[in-house]
Amino acid sequence: MYKIVFSIFFFYMSLFSCAGYWEEDYKFVFLEKRDFPYMNIAENLEYSSVYNELLYNYNKKAKEENLKEWEKQLNYKYTKTQLEDFLYKKKNLEKIEDKEFLEYIKFVQKQEIYVDFIYTYYSKKDKAKAIEPQVLIDEALKNISTIKSNYLKIRYFYLALRLAHYKNINSLEVYYAYRYLLEPFKDSIINDWVQGLYAGALVKRTQVVKGVYEFSKLFDNSKINWHLAFYNFKYIKTDKQWQELLLLAKNSEEKIRFYTLRALNKNANIPLELENIASIDINSKYFDMLLYRYLLKSQIFFDDYVKRVDKKLEYKNFINYLESVNKEDKYMVNLTLAYLYFYGQDFKKSKEYISKLKEKNQNAIEPLNLEYVIYLDKLKTINNKVEKEIYTKLSPLLEKQCTKKAIHDYTFTKLESLYKNNNQNFKAYLSSQINYLDINSLDLQKYKKLEEFLNSKQNNSLEKYMVKALEKQRLENSLEEVKVKTYINNFMFKEALETKSKALEEAINFDIFQAFIKGNNRIAKANYTLKEALEKLLKIQYLLKLEPNSFELNYDYATAIYNLSYFGNAASLTTVYKSNYYYKDKNLEEKRINTSIKYYKKALESSQNKEEKAKVIYMLAKSELALYDLKNSKTENYYLSKYTPTYSFSRVYSFNDDESYKLYITQGYGEFFDKIKEQYSNTNYYKELIVECSNLNFYENIKKDMLSGEILKNLPKDKLKALKYIENEIKTKKRRDLYRYDIIYFWTLVEYIPFSNKNITLYNNIAYYLQKVYKNTEAIFLLEKIIEKYPNRIVAYYNLADAYWGNYNTKEAKKAYKKYIELMIKENKEDKIPKIVKERVKW
Repeated sequence: MYKIVFSIFFFYMSLFSCAGYWEEDYKFVFLEKRDFPYMNIAENLEYSSVYNELLYNYNKKAKEENLKEWEKQLNYKYTKTQLEDFLYKKKNLEKIEDKEFLEYIKFVQKQEIYVDFIYTYYSKKDKAKAIEPQVLIDEALKNISTIKSNYLKIRYFYLALRLAHYKNINSLEVYYAYRYLLEPFKDSIINDWVQGLYAGALVKRTQVVKGVYEFSKLFDNSKINWHLAFYNFKYIKTDKQWQELLLLAKNSEEKIRFYTLRALNKNANIPLELENIASIDINSKYFDMLLYRYLLKSQIFFDDYVKRVDKKLEYKNFINYLESVNKEDKYMVNLTLAYLYFYGQDFKKSKEYISKLKEKNQNAIEPLNLEYVIYLDKLKTINNKVEKEIYTKLSPLLEKQCTKKAIHDYTFTKLESLYKNNNQNFKAYLSSQINYLDINSLDLQKYKKLEEFLNSKQNNSLEKYMVKALEKQRLENSLEEVKVKTYINNFMFKEALETKSKALEEAINFDIFQAFIKGNNRIAKANYTLKEALEKLLKIQYLLKLEPNSFELNYDYATAIYNLSYFGNAASLTTVYKSNYYYKDKNLEEKRINTSIKYYKKALESSQNKEEKAKVIYMLAKSELALYDLKNSKTENYYLSKYTPTYSFSRVYSFNDDESYKLYITQGYGEFFDKIKEQYSNTNYYKELIVECSNLNFYENIKKDMLSGEILKNLPKDKLKALKYIENEIKTKKRRDLYRYDIIYFWTLVEYIPFSNKNITLYNNIAYYLQKVYKNTEAIFLLEKIIEKYPNRIVAYYNLADAYWGNYNTKEAKKAYKKYIELMIKENKEDKIPKIVKERVKW
């Protein structure tokens, strides 16, 4: 059975009718779909994504049409399912009663290896066994003269022509000799397929212009492979070829088709091509088709509606031309003018054209959509009255299927901005969540406001609509879970219990009161419910007031709080969706870790047992690792909604690499790792720890290298000469040769040669050259230390900012640039501030 290798796409919508939403790529499209080739594709037709989408949809449609045709030609003797088995799956062939039909399917199988290379892999063995193409072509042509079925004759003709074309074996000769067979089957899809093969054969035989001309005949929605007209128009590359093509046109319609195909090119001047078409026939369907496609592409204006620019000059000439157009049906002309004036913010003129459209096309949704968009764009304030008005205007527009999603989403995008500008931040948040409520974006404050909003009486129809839209998301169970978790997240254990939520009855996976060396505490399996865990937490809180110096109580409480943090074994009790690389609330995470540290230190003071103390100090070390991670995390804007502060980090806690621990140590961390080795190395707990804990091993090995002083052993003894030597090394060598100059090297160097007025310039130069070879982390370390000792050293801020910028940390870079500008102004040197500094501060 034939498997098409070209990409085609079918649109079933009738002209000016709605049938389904626009694809997700079209965020805000307020136009109805049209039924004509390429009418509903705004993107560049040469994009692979467009091509693949066309191919996918064609395969589906081609198969459906092909089976339908076979079903009819075989007098409905077989069902479509049976025919699919026979033709596409080569199954159940024994059920075929018609001998000629069976032989045809067997022949198809023999030649598929030459035409099915896109969809099926054939081994060398398969290819070696394949029958020669010429033999197959001869067999197909011989069958034409021997079989009785006229329909099978055109099928064999098509197979022979396709194979001849693919293998470049006398394809035109086959076409001219047997094309007469198609005459009785004018409505068959074979006609369109043969036309495409004939046109391709002409191009292959260097009759390029004639081939493109034949391809252009397929450019109509009645043709199954209309896509070939555009995808082969690329062969017209010179003005000479273009003029030859125009001479082949047999009538005005064919000429207009050429202009239209040329206008589909990504670099085409559509207004110019419209003028060319108008000079032949202003009332041509292709004029409206191109104008619609121009308008569709222009709708990208709405995707970036906040950053709109003045479009008046850009559209002026085109507006002048369209206003001069005089044709029978001016609907598309007037609609385009209405939009062009809107893009230029001339709302008055836009409304004039909307009125003309409404006057002659009372049932058209497109002018009503634009009229509503203008109304929204002009709004500056939002209150109860405006909300009522918005819903009154919005409601009828939501009845049209294909534009309702765009109108709905644009409304709430605009509302979000309006609410925000009018200090109604919660409603701005709700507007951003109208299609999908990001549960993770709910903190305690937002949850309480959402609960109040859903349960209270709404003030107007828009609020009622918002409630309905949110309730459609089936939030009941999710919000119950969020309620409990937000309370736990905020240390409100009693309030969590008082919710009496079903979530409290669920068994929890890990024991929050236990901490082990192995498995991030996850070997501590729990055998109680969340309710029981919260009850125990409250009991410990109560008992701590009575026995504040109890080791067990302090340790258990500290461990529970630690385990409820992002770094513990039960973070899922405070977070609905937990990521391995992101966390949500920095303040709450820091509060949990600092609270656990507070109670671990109390436990440490309360114990006289060395094993217990070692255990506590290890948990303090883990808490310190967590604090380091939190400090070095970065705000991310893309992971969740803008209403969800989200932070990402490379976790020193769980990822063991030298660079992470070097930064950890140079930032002043490691107190408890040092203490556990110095004071508790003779405990059984430490002996187990040194075997199981890779964190401790990494830390101790790096610290050992630092303290040994080995890394500085080749430096000159004179300290100024040593710094000059390092400066020259970094200044003259390439980055790959400077591997030993890592952050630990400079940490050790600063300890060995402290900053002084004599050497500070050398240190600054070293940092400058480090930044030039993209060793920004090391440069930042030195410059931060320099500024710590010399807070008014102007050049250090400039270099520090550049280093942060080189590390893609724009937030810290801008801080340093601003301080540099401040100090330069103070020194009356504003005119010497580099232009790039001012640009980056505004970035």
